[in-house]
Amino acid sequence: MNLLQSAMMTIFAASNTALLYCLRFHRLNEKFRSLIQQHKQKIRSCSCSNDDQCCFSRVRFWQLQFIYSEHYRLCGYLIRTDREKWSTALCQFLMVGIPMNVCFMCVLIFGHPGQNERLLYIFVTVIHVFSSILPTATLAHVSYYIDRIHPYIPKCIPYVSHLRLKLKFDDFYGQLMQGEHCCFTFGYFGGVTYTTLSKVCFGHSSFSLFFSIFEFFDRLSLLILEYSFW
Repeated sequence: MNLLQSAMMTIFAASNTALLYCLRFHRLNEKFRSLIQQHKQKIRSCSCSNDDQCCFSRVRFWQLQFIYSEHYRLCGYLIRTDREKWSTALCQFLMVGIPMNVCFMCVLIFGHPGQNERLLYIFVTVIHVFSSILPTATLAHVSYYIDRIHPYIPKCIPYVSHLRLKLKFDDFYGQLMQGEHCCFTFGYFGGVTYTTLSKVCFGHSSFSLFFSIFEFFDRLSLLILEYSFW
């Protein structure tokens, strides 16, 4: 019962945090995209004789400034909450979860438990895997929404007349493309992204497949020995 409660609390805490950040970043991305589309439609509808007429108006300039500042503010909140809480929690969760899965796999394969014990170990393993995949997958989705703004920045920079804001967006684009990703982390093990989760799932699947093959050949050797005695 305590295991189920801990799993549900972990899932709800991670899901609520990820949902909050995803909604805010998605709102900023959509506002940025619609701002660029409206400005391009305005350029097509009226002929611009010089570059100043093609640039963003003062109202749109303040909107761009707000999007830039809000994006950096949310990233700062994410980094702070990750350093204060999520990074340590996810690192401990990973350091405890992987050995526990390995122990359960070894008990199921080499321990030859009874039917009730086998069901209990399988149940605990499934609950642990389920409570590990859902929180990390939802937190990894935050990194996806943060990076979704980068295709719109090159479309925006040519229409920005303010040099300081143009340099800010250029530096922002460089950080998104070549800098360190802003995301939740597993401590020193790396960021919580879909790439990291894919590597972990692939390693876990390879590990499970190896032990399954080993168990198959172990049972096959036992059957051969039994038939040899007959």
